[in-house]
Amino acid sequence: MNSITVNGVEYVPATDKPSDVQIVVVDGRWNFIARVSREPGFVVLTDASVIVYWGTTKGLGELAKGGPTGKTRLNPCNGTVRIPEARVIFTLDTNAGKWSL
Repeated sequence: MNSITVNGVEYVPATDKPSDVQIVVVDGRWNFIARVSREPGFVVLTDASVIVYWGTTKGLGELAKGGPTGKTRLNPCNGTVRIPEARVIFTLDTNAGKWSL
């Protein structure tokens, strides 16, 4: 990552910032698409949907880059979801403009 430090504050290019719209893979075979933030001990999902069916030929990376396909099935959560950090396997940044959350 490229960065510069000025007066003790590190700055990074905007392209290096993680997307706030992420795919979140959770222990127990749950996959979510949501706006992601963090609270102590929790990953917080808003505007979240469970990804029921990927509908891709190239996996989650295809969804992250290109958004949902015509075959992707989502179930809206209709509320805030808080997941204990220890249950999150990984998050995947997305091309946020491809998702209508």
